[in-house]
Amino acid sequence: MGMLTNYIKIAYRVLSKNKLFTVLNVIGLALGMSLSLLFIALLSFLHRYDDFHPHKNQIYRVTTQLYDKQENPRYASAPVGLAQKLKDFTGVEKVVRIHNLLYGDAVYGEKKIPLNGYFADPEFFEVFNFPFLRGNKATALINPNTIVLSETEAKTIFGSKEPMGEIVNLDGYGSFVITGIFKDLPENSHLQFGAIASYNTLLSHKKATFLDNKTGWQSFNGSYIYFRLFENAEPAHLERFLNQIAKQRYAKQDIKAAFTLQRLDKIVPGP
Repeated sequence: MGMLTNYIKIAYRVLSKNKLFTVLNVIGLALGMSLSLLFIALLSFLHRYDDFHPHKNQIYRVTTQLYDKQENPRYASAPVGLAQKLKDFTGVEKVVRIHNLLYGDAVYGEKKIPLNGYFADPEFFEVFNFPFLRGNKATALINPNTIVLSETEAKTIFGSKEPMGEIVNLDGYGSFVITGIFKDLPENSHLQFGAIASYNTLLSHKKATFLDNKTGWQSFNGSYIYFRLFENAEPAHLERFLNQIAKQRYAKQDIKAAFTLQRLDKIVPGP
């Protein structure tokens, strides 16, 4: 005990003689420890992204690598024509198309509320685990001009009024019937949205040329394809299948494309 006391006294004398050096060291140590803890917390948070989906190891996103004469951009999106090809593959259980065109103001009476979300197929809430509070998740997005809202968006627009069956108007798309309310999303979801509208709404709009079977293969922005494999399906087989399609589809075009499968738990959130 006496030896330890001596060491402490010696250390105190040394540090007292070099106050500036001591302050800088303490600040550096504190900063280093803080950054280390922050980095560990960030890694832990990223590791938990999308971990609430029961079938997370079977859910994939199709990404696109383009090759042209000027640059070779990579997209997290894929042409919509690929969705039907996925449905034709025996190892695929569910396919959902998602498009980010749902943005603008939702108008209800005198209220005008900014709304951001996606257009998506009815299978959206079967592939992903975003629990419903009201409505039937299997049928809520079947008909054109139907929309489901998060509980926060529903309260913002309707207050204490029952939202089911109410109608809101969205810029450029007309009137939408509220067919469901889902729980607010957890922060560790890479998909963040306040509303999901029926993909069939887009199909009824002629201006959505990216949906055309011919020109749709040229559109790579904003259109996302997710799917869930059967438990024993082999993703490598599906990836080869998709790239055979790519070679055929882009054989006589100026651009070339390759498709890769990105498992849900490998998606890094970002802009």
